[in-house]
Amino acid sequence: MPALDIPSLLERDAELAELAATLDGTRAPLGRVVVIEGPAGIGKTRLLAEAAARGRANGMTVLTARASELEREFGYGVVRQLFERALSELPAEERADVLCCAAQPAAAVLVAEVPDAAGGDASFSTLHGLYWVAANLAERRSLLIAIDDLHWCDAQSLRWLAYLQRRLEGLRIVIAVALRPGEPAAPESLLAHVVHDPVARVLRPGALSREAARRLVRSVLSEEADEAFCAACHDQSGGNPLLLGQLLGAVATERMAPTAEAVERLRTLGANAVARVVALRFARLDPAAPRLAAAVAILGDGVALGPAAALAGLDPDAAHEAAT
Repeated sequence: MPALDIPSLLERDAELAELAATLDGTRAPLGRVVVIEGPAGIGKTRLLAEAAARGRANGMTVLTARASELEREFGYGVVRQLFERALSELPAEERADVLCCAAQPAAAVLVAEVPDAAGGDASFSTLHGLYWVAANLAERRSLLIAIDDLHWCDAQSLRWLAYLQRRLEGLRIVIAVALRPGEPAAPESLLAHVVHDPVARVLRPGALSREAARRLVRSVLSEEADEAFCAACHDQSGGNPLLLGQLLGAVATERMAPTAEAVERLRTLGANAVARVVALRFARLDPAAPRLAAAVAILGDGVALGPAAALAGLDPDAAHEAAT
């Protein structure tokens, strides 16, 4: 069941103000990095889209990419997403200028017909050439590089991003990325170079408050939605915008009246709507994780790891990893 689109960015004023201050200042040659970090469904993609829209409104060249769990083994896959279309749309003479001189080694990555599935060349010359492609584009207009789901980025693209980030001084380039921390199989050491760099400004959007959930329920379902119903929507979703959207989509499909009498039915409906999202997340984890979760569900909230691990049939090390 599809989630309803959230009509506005509720309680994101601080994050939007930070993005505006970063992007509005790019007329001066100051390289900047913004990292939007948080769990699934918290609104990272929406904020990144707002950054891209603001960049375009400011006259910037905006290059976007979205990393994929299924494509993380393709060397420079994200880099190609960023640059291929932008270069193809340039007149031939300008494209030659962007790829000339120090940028020339990047042509092997960006002009090749098929990406290298074996990993790609991560030599200094390639990294440096790609750096100069970005720098040459930024000479024409301020440049925004926006990458979503960075935790699934291929290693070569991530290494280039870290290389570029350390050389941003004096360039009219903003890097904006969104990622989930602690994602299984993520290249943590490479991500750390991006996230923990001193120039990076990290934004961590939080869960929506009860007041925001109430406003959203009433704007989507009915201005007359009962207070208890609105509170139950917040409780069922934990204030997560994606889960709240899933829940409201289910309510709308079921034509449920948002009354106090419908709260018990809402809890059953909400469990089913949210379960689809949770099941998708579990599918990406080691099989030990759903086994441990099932044990916790049986034993109840607050159970210690030891008894849950015993019920799940997991040794202590495997249980600790699954809990993490």
